[in-house]
Amino acid sequence: MYSAIRKYSDPFTFSTFVTLHTYNNRLSSFLFSSIYTQYSIMTKQKQA
Repeated sequence: MYSAIRKYSDPFTFSTFVTLHTYNNRLSSFLFSSIYTQYSIMTKQKQA
């Protein structure tokens, strides 16, 4: 338990964790936008 707290209080580990977290958020938002774009194109084709 104590080692886990020390690991996350370490600045380098914390910055790496934040960077990975931000990268994951960007990746998921990119995937979501691409899926949303494909879905809207499909619905437009169905309406036409």
